[in-house]
Amino acid sequence: MKELFRFTKGERIASLILLVLTVMGTGLLFWVGQDRVAAPGEFHGFDSLVQSVVSENDIPGEMQDTSEDKILAVKRHKENRSLSTHDPNKMTGKDWQQLGLPEHLIATILHYREAGGRFRKKEDLKKIYGLGDSCYNRMAGFLKVPPSGERPSGKKRGKDAQPEPQQKAHMKTMQRETPVNPSTQILEINRADSADFCGFDDVSPVLARRIVRYRTLLGGYVKKEQLLEVYGLNEQMYRNMKERITVNPTRIRKIDVNSCREQTLIRHPYLTPYDAKAILFYRSKYKYIDSLDVLLKKKVIPEETFQKILPYLTVGSH
Repeated sequence: MKELFRFTKGERIASLILLVLTVMGTGLLFWVGQDRVAAPGEFHGFDSLVQSVVSENDIPGEMQDTSEDKILAVKRHKENRSLSTHDPNKMTGKDWQQLGLPEHLIATILHYREAGGRFRKKEDLKKIYGLGDSCYNRMAGFLKVPPSGERPSGKKRGKDAQPEPQQKAHMKTMQRETPVNPSTQILEINRADSADFCGFDDVSPVLARRIVRYRTLLGGYVKKEQLLEVYGLNEQMYRNMKERITVNPTRIRKIDVNSCREQTLIRHPYLTPYDAKAILFYRSKYKYIDSLDVLLKKKVIPEETFQKILPYLTVGSH
């Protein structure tokens, strides 16, 4: 029995080596499975790179993250703080670029202001065509519209404070440079562009373009009340602007019923395809329409339609 449990010298050495290898393998597996904690000096090189991009003072203590997104966020924050003004009525194109606004929206805002438009509160920016809520919310924190008639406080302190006489002189200069809002002037609606219509309260850039587009389809406005035919322009809007607009009917573009094509008549908002075909049928039958009154007398088109379309038609020369 003792012979069964007796090992030779070679077998004992092999068993010892196997035991050592087993212990080492187990220890290695245990060490690899643990979360490795970086030594404090391992990110020294990367920290130096971060310091070369932004200064330490610009990074809030609780947000000193070395990731690329954090670095870019801090850079944007630093640039946005350097804006010359947060008033959207005075910001330059470069100021808007620093807020990440696309070029086409910047052009729309600047055109709106050049036409006399004004933002009475920062929420008015939402009226700009194409400027969505997400875009507005991203930059709203950097915007502030001073209340109307706001004056510098006489209690201002520090190196930027101005003596009272200088403050008064500055206010007078600002008043002289303030442009006159075109919305307080009389606007001829057959010559105005969409930017001119944006000068009226509650008229958005989208609605302004509809007014101009409908004018093109008509061939011009004959009377103010035709603005009520524009989709989206209600009675209240019309009442707000009717005393500040005028119409020059001599600028109307007329259609010669003796030479026009069917599509020209069909495109006019006041004529149906049936009306257009009836006019052309009468012209083909009698070769020439010598008077527009015959369209009513011969009942070529209904009377209501005739009264509306009459200013836009002509018989031309024979």
